[in-house]
Amino acid sequence: LISGDAPFKVELRNDSEHKIYANVHSKGIAPAGNEAPESNGLALQVDIQDNTKQVLWSSQAGLPQPLQLAQGQDYTVLVTVTNNTGREVKRVALTTLLPSGMEIGATDDAEKVGLSYQDVRDDRVLSYFDLKAQERKTVKISANAAFLGQFYFPAVSSEVMYEPSKRARTVGLPIEIVKTLPPRATPAPTATTPATP
Repeated sequence: LISGDAPFKVELRNDSEHKIYANVHSKGIAPAGNEAPESNGLALQVDIQDNTKQVLWSSQAGLPQPLQLAQGQDYTVLVTVTNNTGREVKRVALTTLLPSGMEIGATDDAEKVGLSYQDVRDDRVLSYFDLKAQERKTVKISANAAFLGQFYFPAVSSEVMYEPSKRARTVGLPIEIVKTLPPRATPAPTATTPATP
């Protein structure tokens, strides 16, 4: 629920002689840009790399403005899930939605090693796997910045199937796909790196 939602009341009546137990769960999709990161037994990290393997964005660092990507360029989304529950977990479900301006590339069979199953759709990649205690698994997704415009990279989420309390979620990210990227600032020379004439 967000702050603008009206409160509601749930009432349960037991007309039998047997004891019953009730749980209330609420589930939904947060408005774009309003997601809160979450880590409950699982931890998530998402990195976006360019074709030179330079990290352009990391969910651990955040970004104060939209990430600019060049139209027609290929990028790699690396999603790392870590099991912090202290025990093995089975059937972890990882959901990675991509912005509508990007197209998911072909997945190499070598990239599926260690996965129980992977379903690649037009706008998302659903990956399933088991994790030993403290084990981490990285899922690699190739994507192309296909269409010009401003888009939103939704939050990435993972959850242990049949144990929804064990889950993790990142924040989302606004992106802008442009014809050409502005030149990147080159780092200033340091005492150990002499300036080239």
